[in-house]
Amino acid sequence: RDRAMKISTVNRCVEVLSNSMAVLPVYIMNERNKERLSKHRLGRMLWGRANEAMTTFDYQRLMLCNQLLRGNAYAWICRDPHSGHPLELIPLPPDHVDPLLDLNGLLWYRFLHPITGEVWHLRPEDVLHYKAYSEDGIRGISILRRAALTLDTAQAAQRYENSTWNSGGQPSGILTTDSDLGGEIEVPGPDGTMVKIDPKEQLRKSWEAVHRGPGNAMRIAVLDLGLKYQPISMSNTDAQFVESKEIRVADICRFFGVPLHLAYAGKQSYQSNEQNGIEYVNYTLLSYETQWGQEDSYK
Repeated sequence: RDRAMKISTVNRCVEVLSNSMAVLPVYIMNERNKERLSKHRLGRMLWGRANEAMTTFDYQRLMLCNQLLRGNAYAWICRDPHSGHPLELIPLPPDHVDPLLDLNGLLWYRFLHPITGEVWHLRPEDVLHYKAYSEDGIRGISILRRAALTLDTAQAAQRYENSTWNSGGQPSGILTTDSDLGGEIEVPGPDGTMVKIDPKEQLRKSWEAVHRGPGNAMRIAVLDLGLKYQPISMSNTDAQFVESKEIRVADICRFFGVPLHLAYAGKQSYQSNEQNGIEYVNYTLLSYETQWGQEDSYK
């Protein structure tokens, strides 16, 4: 997750989706006449503060981030021991929660306390569980896992781009000479002792010390001993690096269901961006909102 969030497109998609869900208002409503119940006992918990540590905005953003990056988001419903009324929602770290079925086919949530190591078995009616795409209806599969190949390609491209700039923006190459540099030779070291060195390795290190790195780009090379420099790699233009980068951005946005213009990519017009925004609400946000609304209403 940490490596994936260093990809700008992934970071932007997670920010857009989590903030979009976080700003959505939460209402308690009478299903028959759609009347908003502003004085309902759950009002303070859902409208003001999800619990004493975070606002409702923070809670909803945290839940969707967990759902996107980990595949599952959990919140423990802390209830009044006498009436059973919910008092607060306590987000649980998804890596410490494991949904399981007992021998009778009943669902339980096993929670391993990250500090004390205590194991709790929570009933499903006391746990809000927001799932990503699931193949069994019990555990969600994160987008990062499903998009692993695409993200690995994007990370490799970032490493290539970083390596290119660290090497001065120039392609790697070879130094050739008609003379024989020979094998290992002994030279006096800094302390006076004799050490063995490889002339080829010493030449390579001296060349990199002068010409490698963005601060040494475009420096004039002075070659002696009949040395000649010959580049052997493709340039960024030959590899169509820019075009492939745009394709990777579109691939990642496609996994998250985020329009390109929200990831600061693409070349759409205002009208197309407006239509994409409507489709983003209808086909991306609405699915999360429906799942959350049904889970919250039921439990």
